Amino acid sequence: MFWRTRQAIFVLFEPVFRVERFRATYASALKEFNEWITRPLDYSQSVADCLNESMVRAGRTSMVSTYPAFVDFYYATACIKRLVDSSSSEQVTWADAVCGGYEDDMIVHMGLMIYDLSTLLRSSEFDDIEALETKIERRVLPQDFLARWDEFLQRYGCRRPLELELANPKYAETPRIVLQQIAGIAAAGCKFNPYDMQRTQIDQREQA
Repeated sequence: MFWRTRQAIFVLFEPVFRVERFRATYASALKEFNEWITRPLDYSQSVADCLNESMVRAGRTSMVSTYPAFVDFYYATACIKRLVDSSSSEQVTWADAVCGGYEDDMIVHMGLMIYDLSTLLRSSEFDDIEALETKIERRVLPQDFLARWDEFLQRYGCRRPLELELANPKYAETPRIVLQQIAGIAAAGCKFNPYDMQRTQIDQREQA
């Protein structure tokens, strides 16, 4: 069993013992995958072949990048949590701060883009979501909003709340889902600024 799974075992040690090599492999794997996944679709390819190729490429990329990075991150986080005295609220706070506040957190960046979109239109534009959808389709909104909207769908159009249920439509398929989220933020008058919260968490992590 160990021999058959030797690659999966070996890649786990690279982030620990060969840090620079792992970083180069990680960056290269993601770059190649991004180039592949943004290529024009080959409509002559069968659905079965397309699915098979996609799964194989995603699997290979995950094997040398996401999988070892995630396991190493999880192990490091667990070690940090074990190092502290759980009866000390100060140490627990430090550990929590060290294990958060990451500048490249994808979920945080998605939330920041949603917030940005809520600030680029008058709040009254979100009163009628159906009308707003039509304006987006006709491209009759401010250019800075449309550019940010296009960027959001390009990067996060495959996401949505409860996205693990594959039957649920994604943002790119049903933009109304994210427009309703943006409307909720706009209706609150943008009183909460997630950029401030992210900066605070990053500062707390550095301090800890």
